Amino acid sequence: GIRMPASSKARERAEEWDGMYSGGKQPFGPLPFPKIDTLLTEHCHKAGDVLDIGAGYGRDAIYLAKEHKCRVTAVDPAPEGIKAIEVAAQTHGLAIKGQCAFIEDYQFGTGVHDMVLMDSVLSFVDEDVQPRAVKAALQSLRSGGHLVVIGWPNEAEVGWVGRLIREAAVGAVVTKDAEVFDTHA
Repeated sequence: GIRMPASSKARERAEEWDGMYSGGKQPFGPLPFPKIDTLLTEHCHKAGDVLDIGAGYGRDAIYLAKEHKCRVTAVDPAPEGIKAIEVAAQTHGLAIKGQCAFIEDYQFGTGVHDMVLMDSVLSFVDEDVQPRAVKAALQSLRSGGHLVVIGWPNEAEVGWVGRLIREAAVGAVVTKDAEVFDTHA
């Protein structure tokens, strides 16, 4: 796994996000952004096992569990976000397990997920962690699984997410079905 302590910069970012989610606030609304819901629908296995890394307050995780009956593990370093996810899961009887963890510390597992979702998370992860996180995500997919990365441009480098995935794929198993989404906004 990719075990290395989260940087102080990562911890500061997590505290900022935590403040944005406190009191049940949903700064980006209750549903996935338009077109992202379509993207998730196209690439999730009905009732599949999904790992949502950087889940925030659960916008995508709740959508996948509610609309597609997925079993979701929602991981985020912001305790307020995880609390909101757990409340939503209990309130609506959804199969979502929240886990408060930094991407640097999370154990992805091997061949256990039908989808790994990283929605707007890699942009907020230290650059030295990005390739290891992508590689761990790819290795955690079952055959035929999908890594869905929704990312924002890294400075002026277009296609940086695609490059990360190609680099991470060296020595990792990437199924024929795996798709690369360079950008989707």
